[in-house]
Amino acid sequence: MIAHVDAGTAARREALGQQRGAAGKHRKHELLRFLAGAGYDVTDAMPPNVEGALELWAELLNEDVRRFWPLVEPIASPGARAFVKLALDSTPELDVAGYAARWQSQQALAREWSIHQRARPLILAPVNLRQPFAPDEDIRSAESMRAIVDSMLMVVPVNLLALPSVAVPAGYDGSGLPPGVQIIGPRFREDLCLDAAAAVESALGTVTPIDPRGS
Repeated sequence: MIAHVDAGTAARREALGQQRGAAGKHRKHELLRFLAGAGYDVTDAMPPNVEGALELWAELLNEDVRRFWPLVEPIASPGARAFVKLALDSTPELDVAGYAARWQSQQALAREWSIHQRARPLILAPVNLRQPFAPDEDIRSAESMRAIVDSMLMVVPVNLLALPSVAVPAGYDGSGLPPGVQIIGPRFREDLCLDAAAAVESALGTVTPIDPRGS
């Protein structure tokens, strides 16, 4: 069975404004139809506590960065220093007990996902919820940096929970760009991800390089 998700909660989708338009929706439904035709039982389901995973990942990552940043900051570029400051300001500084508690939460969340994936082993999800951001958008303001982090909603759990995932292009959207999808599997089941990715490529073909625009 393969479960597909759009882009997180409806509130977050609306806030990000990341609906990709009619062409993108058509490609998604076409992809789901191909997977169903390849023998996958496709359902619409959301994995557990995805937004909580995003917050937990940010807090753990930033706490690690805080420990070594004084050694790196002197040789970092102005842009890197600006980004790290915005990132560190976005999460609270943790004491030892708080840091340990976050890792306990990570284990609890991993268990929730493991239970979820017993019935729905594979999860089809976007790689990102928005188009690539403009240069320096990640350091323009706390709000713009947060919007970029939020756009990684379905990428973060893969890293936080050590899950296998295969990213594949899903044809082209209405603007001629190759939107990506990822197929997330249970722990240690890379084989399931690769089999489903092969089904996607078999149905949609591979994306080949094109001449640069305007040439």
